[in-house]
Amino acid sequence: MKKIFIILLLTINIIYANDFINEYISSQSLLYSKITELNTTADKVEELLTQKESQEINFFNKVTNNREKTLSILMPNIEEKATLSRKIKVNIILKKDASVLLDKIKINYYLAIDTFYELCFGVLNATYSDSKDDFEKDMDKLISKNIDSIKKIESIKNDKKTLENIDENIMVDIDNAITKLDTIIKINNDLRKYIISYQDTIFKSKIYSTFGLNNISNIIGKSNFARELDPLIEPLKLNSTKLTIIILIILWTFILSSSYYWLISIILKYTHYQTTESLYIVKRMQRVVRFIIILFGLDMIIDTYLGVGAMVDESSKFFDMGFVALFTYLIYGILNSIASLKIKTIRSKKSGYRSEVINLIVKIVNFIVLLIGFLVILKLYGIDLSTILSGLGIGSLAVAFALKDTLSNFFGSVSILLDDPFSQGDWISVGNLGEGIVIEIGLRSTTIRTFDNAMITIPNLQIANNSVKNWNKRLIGRRIKMYIGVTYESNFDDIKKAIADIKEMLLTHPNIATKHTKYIDSQKSIKLLSKEDFRGVKRTLLVNLDSFGDSSVNIMIYCFSRSVKWTKYLDVKEDVMFKIAKILKDNNLEFAYPSMSLYINKD
Repeated sequence: MKKIFIILLLTINIIYANDFINEYISSQSLLYSKITELNTTADKVEELLTQKESQEINFFNKVTNNREKTLSILMPNIEEKATLSRKIKVNIILKKDASVLLDKIKINYYLAIDTFYELCFGVLNATYSDSKDDFEKDMDKLISKNIDSIKKIESIKNDKKTLENIDENIMVDIDNAITKLDTIIKINNDLRKYIISYQDTIFKSKIYSTFGLNNISNIIGKSNFARELDPLIEPLKLNSTKLTIIILIILWTFILSSSYYWLISIILKYTHYQTTESLYIVKRMQRVVRFIIILFGLDMIIDTYLGVGAMVDESSKFFDMGFVALFTYLIYGILNSIASLKIKTIRSKKSGYRSEVINLIVKIVNFIVLLIGFLVILKLYGIDLSTILSGLGIGSLAVAFALKDTLSNFFGSVSILLDDPFSQGDWISVGNLGEGIVIEIGLRSTTIRTFDNAMITIPNLQIANNSVKNWNKRLIGRRIKMYIGVTYESNFDDIKKAIADIKEMLLTHPNIATKHTKYIDSQKSIKLLSKEDFRGVKRTLLVNLDSFGDSSVNIMIYCFSRSVKWTKYLDVKEDVMFKIAKILKDNNLEFAYPSMSLYINKD
């Protein structure tokens, strides 16, 4: 990802000539002649190549940073080409083939310069494209045209082979002209390669001109302050323009990162999207957005300091991977924040949607987002993804075999969500595997908090293959069942009245379910089975003399509390027991306890 403001960060010493393109050609030609000298040492050649590369960078920056000024330069050597064309016509009549060839090579030299100018102008004109796709198409046409023009210009050198009996002096002139032509062709080809390497940077350069940042650079570079400061900071590879822009970037980064939440709130309010939920998401993502802004500012500072070249290109890869990682985390956080809000809404409104399904979908989406982010980072790092994907295709069987348990547990979680045997917060018992409150239904396993406050993790496959007892899948009715024993010395009329009193007490008790207890159920009726059995509604109430025990007459009490909550159930059960005790006392009955009678034979 190339930087939007990278051209802002490319700073140079602003020294303009009437035609800095021609100056660049002259300086590059001089360097090429020095490099090709026979007595040039290896160290000197390396120094000259470094100087040549520095000139390329400065020239490239000057062209892109000053688009309008560059496009205003007139094409040179018009008179020279016209004069040579007239000479060629005369020499053709006089049949001076060598002179004709020499003049044609000189014309092609000027044509090569024209081609170089056209390359510079064409690149800048391409930056006026509205989209990057249009820009890339224009650049492809420009590069192809430049290559074809250079090939056509170079072909003149082949005509030298057709000459015969040529004067030695004119042959020397032809060779010198060819050397000059080769030099300008090399300069053209080097710039073309440079342009191909930094197409993204060139496209972004129009922002620099659009906002008038080149004028700011001019003002700073020409000021007295810059003339005094530049010599002092030059050893640090800085100048006044660079330093000023770096300070502005630091201030911009600080202000934007500090006012992010306020700015987004204003935008949401202006666009009528400001809600409690949107502000909650913006607040949660505040830290990661600050990191993105700071990383972007740091990236611009480094680009400002380094300029265009291989080093900034390498640093860009590092920052690109950082941006991908942060944006991946941003999307991950937004998805989880939205899911959290939706689940909270579902639980508060008790809608028909299951929060566990949303939770599972979010986890799958999170995995896909993280996977895409990881693959993009690998791509930026230079790893060929096609090789990895083809390798996965070949090794898919081995991967599937290695992950068979994980896949089995994943489909077990899908089965649990489809069958809906329990939900988060339910009290369940899974065979002999454990009992407690469901905390989370994950992709691989379900976590349960036991009543002694331990955490159990059970693979979903085992849950799917075991019987699950769910104590929360009931709408009305938690069973109260007990046997009350009274002594055999009791009067059975009193027992009969006590049974009637207990039944009456249960029928009128506000927290005991009876056949008159009403309930609200928004779900449609189940035709193939009892709706009350399906929804968990129990309203049976029985009070009967049950049996003659070894030491007591037993009365069975069988009923259901209205509430299914354990704490409320215990309170109801306790109240019922106290009232039963009072009824027995009012009816002159005593609780029996286990006893044994011993009879002694006097004989």
